[in-house]
Amino acid sequence: MIKFIKKISFPLFALLLIVSCENSDYLEGPEFSKAALFSPIGGITNEDNSSPFFQINDFVSISDVSIGVLSREWTIEKENFFLKTFQEKDTINLEAFIDETKTTVSTEQDLFMLFKKVGQNVVNYRGVFKDSTAFQALDGSPGRTAIPAVKEGDIWVLSVDFNYTVIDSIKPEVTISNADGSNVLGALGINQFPSRNNTTAFPVIEIEAGTVLKFTDNTTVGFLEGTDANGDPNTSRVWNFEGAAPEKSTELIQDVAFNRTGEYIFDITINRAQRGRTLPFSKRNKVIPYIIKVVPSTQPFVLQESPYAIDDEDNSKGTKIINIDVNGELEPFSGVESKFALSVVDRNGNPINVSVSAAEVDLKNPSKIKLTLDAAIFNTDVVTLSYDGNTTQGSSDITAVDGRPFAIFTNETVTPLVTNFLTSDVNPSFEQGVVNETNANAANYDFTTPSGNSFRNNPAPDNGLILNRTDEQKSDGDFSMRFRGEMPLQGGFMSLVSSEVSNLGIPAGDYKLLMDIFIKDDGSVFNGVFMGFQGAAGGFYFDFGNPTPGTWVTIEQEITFSNELNRDIVINFRNNDNSGVTGIQTFYIDNIKLENFEIR
Repeated sequence: MIKFIKKISFPLFALLLIVSCENSDYLEGPEFSKAALFSPIGGITNEDNSSPFFQINDFVSISDVSIGVLSREWTIEKENFFLKTFQEKDTINLEAFIDETKTTVSTEQDLFMLFKKVGQNVVNYRGVFKDSTAFQALDGSPGRTAIPAVKEGDIWVLSVDFNYTVIDSIKPEVTISNADGSNVLGALGINQFPSRNNTTAFPVIEIEAGTVLKFTDNTTVGFLEGTDANGDPNTSRVWNFEGAAPEKSTELIQDVAFNRTGEYIFDITINRAQRGRTLPFSKRNKVIPYIIKVVPSTQPFVLQESPYAIDDEDNSKGTKIINIDVNGELEPFSGVESKFALSVVDRNGNPINVSVSAAEVDLKNPSKIKLTLDAAIFNTDVVTLSYDGNTTQGSSDITAVDGRPFAIFTNETVTPLVTNFLTSDVNPSFEQGVVNETNANAANYDFTTPSGNSFRNNPAPDNGLILNRTDEQKSDGDFSMRFRGEMPLQGGFMSLVSSEVSNLGIPAGDYKLLMDIFIKDDGSVFNGVFMGFQGAAGGFYFDFGNPTPGTWVTIEQEITFSNELNRDIVINFRNNDNSGVTGIQTFYIDNIKLENFEIR
């Protein structure tokens, strides 16, 4: 009988067929045949009808405990090996138990097989019985049909294939390239086994501080596709970029910034999840065999973009925070507030006295200077910022971690903090479509006309909708709203209603309405539309002005909401606003915005 069956975490083995057994040591059994094969891993396939997964150099065991079997043969792939009987303590070095007396066929009752072939593996059982029989997996898996024996003369022959998917050991592969990926600077191959204890042969990649390199995980050997039952990937990774930014990552491709001088060696760990009962959790760590040597940058330490205002999370108007993004990592500094100077002028041209009360490195981003002001700036103010600190090497007021002094700047315009209340849910650029002419084929809009009037042109030059979502022209995204109708309109007007706005809870206050328009260059003319803000403000005429046909222009209008906007925004196309306009007119609307407008 079996001396050893592979230990598993489940308490019950799976009986692949029916009970009882026969062995040459036993008395002759009854005059009938029942095929029964016994294995700790279950049936021919997993419950999802996939073959069981094994790791390379693992083994499988199956025992033939059939009744009435006259002879048997196990046939394995030529790359795999039969094993002799062994004890559990011997499973670390299974190759020592390879049965050299067998090739690919065995007639033993018990099968022990060592997997050496990656990919799909088949073990064939051929049993000869004196009576009719069939093989049926009795492991509770649905949808499995019995495999009948086939009569050959006076005997019955049963042939069963056991299928296994064998996964190779994890062998990480990595490439290092420049920021845009166009130039590969180094690679970790599957046959490299570098060590942090011996780095003398590691090539050096020398870069300047502030450089970004791209690290790509190219691992395929030992990689298991797909996700587990929880939706997590079967194979994942952890990058260790200690000293760089970020210091850790799980991304397949990671851009890494090097801001601090020094020499760095990194590593990657590939994790493969457990799969079923037979493929255990596995991980492999490898050092990336390169030294990244970061030297001081030859570039000046300067602003990356204009300073900009951010939300100070105070519910009152304006903000007291300005951020400055720089092209390197900052050393901590203090006492430099007086080196920054602000000029603030309100919308009426009046100067406002505002100064910097605190300056520091941003806690979340060491490449950002955070300025706190002693008074709020409004988004209708014109704000400029200057810096006039000491720039002497070695004694500068603000310094990069690689020693570069921060350069002075003068009268940089501060980008104001503006909030657009018309979020993507409102569909302000008509990107979300529906197939319904009563919605003008745009999600979250309704197309209305006076009672008894058609949505279509009458007479219609192309029998199309007067208002329709289209990709003919666009200023933002891929779509816009087209008006194509014969003026004057029947019934005097039609409306496009944005109903989703009512869910936003836009508070009372001052706002600026902006809209992009495009008048078709075919003689079309349109003076403007009438805007309605239900529940918040009275309507107003939105004048298009005299835009150049054939080009997108942005029009804007200031408006005050006396109450919360808790109903719809309505765009009305009216004859009254377009006196004297006749014939077919075509224009497009896109990128509607409602921005907060802070007035002192």
